[in-house]
Parts: sequence; structure tokens; C-alpha cells
Amino acid sequence: VEDLTETRSLYHSSIFQASLAWQTQGGASLDLVDLEIEPIAVGLHESKFDVTLYLTPQTNGSISGLLEYDASLFAERTASSWICQFERLCEAFSSQSHAPLASLSLIDAHERTQVISTFNDTQKDIPTTTLPELFAAQVEKTPEAIALIFGEEEVSYRELDARANQLARYLIEQNIGPEDIVAIGLDRSIEMVVSLLGVLKSGAAYLPLDPEYPAERLAFMLVDSAARCLITTQQIYDRLSGETAESATAAASRQGLNREQTVSLHQDTETSSVISATVDTLPTALLLDDAVLQAELATLSSAPISNNDRVRVLTPQNLAYLIYTSGTSGKPKAVANTHVGAVNLVSQADHFWIIETSQILQLASQAFDAAFWEWGSALINGASLNIPRVVDNKIDSDV
Repeated sequence: VEDLTETRSLYHSSIFQASLAWQTQGGASLDLVDLEIEPIAVGLHESKFDVTLYLTPQTNGSISGLLEYDASLFAERTASSWICQFERLCEAFSSQSHAPLASLSLIDAHERTQVISTFNDTQKDIPTTTLPELFAAQVEKTPEAIALIFGEEEVSYRELDARANQLARYLIEQNIGPEDIVAIGLDRSIEMVVSLLGVLKSGAAYLPLDPEYPAERLAFMLVDSAARCLITTQQIYDRLSGETAESATAAASRQGLNREQTVSLHQDTETSSVISATVDTLPTALLLDDAVLQAELATLSSAPISNNDRVRVLTPQNLAYLIYTSGTSGKPKAVANTHVGAVNLVSQADHFWIIETSQILQLASQAFDAAFWEWGSALINGASLNIPRVVDNKIDSDV
């Protein structure tokens, strides 16, 4: 054992865990006058290996067997299914001796129907609605439940809905509505989720930006998407505009252009050169940490928003959000997602046992498509979204 195993475990046999015992030694005969003798099968209280199959040929040509298994590893129904499958395999290759073993089925017609049809019967009626309508229904159902957790801060569904409604009304006042794009460049925070919902409630589609992404990529997405405005903070906007200006100057120098000529950011597929956007091409910034804006938002109604409030009617076919690809093919490309597709995704939460007492971790970057599933599945189904803090580009492990 020491020669064959690098590390020895007491949880299982060191050399092998499964055994096949072909017992051909025959039975012992014992003839006692006036006594009738018959064998009694006895089993061990503990299995020697994880699983052992004992097979014994009988005098009539049949084979009897016994399956011994570790009950701490396998359920009785599992062991029983193995026996049925083994018997079925033996029957199949006895009647199809020239068939490849891999072509023989281990399951019968009923089990095949169960695996192919029953287990895959996931068809479900998807509501013909929009994300704001689904969220509003959940707010009405559980207004005092905890919607967001960020460190020590907790926000109820009622409060989250009210703050998002105020932001949505501000956007509507700026004539922003369905099929418009609003970029959101915020760190992980309560405000980030408020902004996502606020944009959706206005009817517009959101474009999530990770402030840690390179400035050139962020500037490209802002210009390429034709975003109407950028929801961010003063610090993030200053960093983005400053780095973009530096990138623009450097790119212009490489291309032999002056700063005024760098009016857009694109990838030249022939020369593989990048021309950066200037600060002038960035959309209008909506700074959430601005005191004047905060005061104005506070004056707006927090009542529910309907299509009568929006600049245009919001339908399930309208855009919900944009996600940009990584750009490994040369240039990032925008993937447009409608409310129909988004509702389809978050309506499948029952497959993951998401209920109103669940907590969903916002693990993915807000600019990654998986982030929508995390926050959408939580807030549309009444669960709590736990937003971890990021310290030195690492998720806080205390959540």
C-alpha cells in the first residue's frame, strides 16, 4: 500500500474500491444421517469495499448473484437500479451476441421515456409582461421584505421601489424612454441596483459599465451604444474622462492626428489601431452624489410608474439592456436583450429553488451578462440580493 499510494485515506480501501467476485469453487457437501441440511446466506454488517458484485454459476446453467454496497455512499434505490441494469445488459448481449457492448441499452422503454421526455419536460408559460411590471408585482406582494443587503445596510422592497421610481421620473423628464440607452457606471452599491431599476422603469434599456474596465473600452461602449446619458459618480466620471483624454492624446499621436481629430473610438481592422474618444464625445453625466441632483430627486413622486407616465409605451419587445462581448474577435459587439428574453430567464427561478427567503450573491461583474440573472432572479422572485464589497479587486469574504 505504501508503494502504490501517495496519500492514504481511511475513508476507502487504498488499492481499489470496486470488486467483482466470480465464485466457482462450488458448494461443500455434507451428508448426515436423519438430518436435513440447507445453506443459510449471511451478510456482513459492514461492506469491505464501496461496492462488490458476487456472481456464482449454478448447476442448471444459470448465474446467481449478490450486490454488496456501502450504505453510507449509496442509497438502496441506486443499488437496486444497478442490479436491474445489469440484468438488462446480460439479457441484451445474450440475444445480441455480435452487437457492440456500447450499443446495448441499460434502460427499458419506460425509463427511456422518463429520461428523454419526463425529465426534460420544462415547458412553462412565460408571462407576457416587462421587468418593471414583474418587480412591481413583487413589491406589492412583499413590500417590507429585504430586497438588498450591502454590508450593514439593508433596503426593503418598498424603499427600493420608491427610490427607483424617483430616478425613473427624472429620466422621463429628460425625454428618455423605450429604445433609449442609459449607461450605468457605478461600483457595487445600493445605488447601482436603484439605477438599474430606475432605467428600466423609465422604459429605457441600461448599459452596465464596470468602472474598473480600461477607459478606452468604456469610452467605446458609450459612443458605440449612443447612450443618452451616463449615471455615475463624480469620482468615477473624473477618472473616466481623464483617462480617456490621455488615451485620446496618445492614440492621436500614434496615428499622426491632433486631439480634435479623435472624435470617435473604433477598431481599424486593417491596421489594428485604436482611436480613442475624447471627453467631448461622452454622454451627459448624471452624478448621483451631486447634492443638487439628490435634492431634485427627493421632490419627485415615488408612486408607481405606468405607460401613461412614460414618453413612449413600453412593451415586452422593447430593449431591456445591452451587454458588450469581450472583443476577442477584434471589436466588442453589443448584444441587445429584450424584456421578452429577460422575463423568460428570471421566470425559471423555480428550477434553482429560489424562494422569498433565499439570498442571492451578486458575484459577477455588473458588466457581465450573468449579473442580470443574479439580481433579476432575486428581485423578481422576492429573494434578497446580497451585494459584496470589493476591496483591492477581491470580493469581501465576510459575506
